Amino acid sequence: MKWSFFIDGLPVAQGRPRAMVTPGGHIRVYDPDRSRAWKNAVALASLPYKPRQPSEKAIHVRVTFAFIAPKRLKNRLCHHIAKPDIDNLLKLCLDSLVGIFIRDDKQVICVEAEKVYGSSPGMNIEIEEVE
Repeated sequence: MKWSFFIDGLPVAQGRPRAMVTPGGHIRVYDPDRSRAWKNAVALASLPYKPRQPSEKAIHVRVTFAFIAPKRLKNRLCHHIAKPDIDNLLKLCLDSLVGIFIRDDKQVICVEAEKVYGSSPGMNIEIEEVE
């Protein structure tokens, strides 16, 4: 099985987990607001393609993170070598797929990812089961 979809908006990297002490003295760890909001956007955009059950097979993921080029680079073709780091972008992307397309991100055996400048910001995701 293969799924492909696009999430419109500026891609967000997985932020560092935040922690707080509850009034009862317990420690609660949570995602930063921006990370949580982007994960929700990915989940919402993927709903029309959601399978009945998350896959339990090995998974190959291709992701293109598109950013708007700064004015000084508008007429030049070049790579996006600024922040956010691609590994943090991927972490958030893969975490967003858990429970929807895959049971656990340990199922991902191959990842192809790139950061590019595009006409509109967003994230294109292709998910493919590997037989």
